[in-house]
Amino acid sequence: MNDYEHFMFLKKNGLLTTTEEEHLRMIGNDLLQVLYKPSVFGLIPDWRKIKACKIDSGEPINWADLKCGVERKGDCFLVTIEEASPGVCPSLCEYVEKWLTAWGWNVIVETEW
Repeated sequence: MNDYEHFMFLKKNGLLTTTEEEHLRMIGNDLLQVLYKPSVFGLIPDWRKIKACKIDSGEPINWADLKCGVERKGDCFLVTIEEASPGVCPSLCEYVEKWLTAWGWNVIVETEW
């Protein structure tokens, strides 16, 4: 059972009150959180993990404030990664889309400032 199937099972049986959008926003933000490490200054980008996730460190990304927004678009969900330049962060979008799709979600991922 993938994440989508598990979510729908719990929802169908009255065990969840969150929406699909809320759940996707949460797991999308968790995927972004993986790219950071703690320091004395708070969380900072973990360039080793970023490289391991095949994200191009040269993409115009505001690493200080990345987060996801989610909107239903028909039978799929638009996941918007906020604080990354629109249309020019393909490896960041691919990283998030790859995981969400693998977990059973029908998503399109884009970026916006």
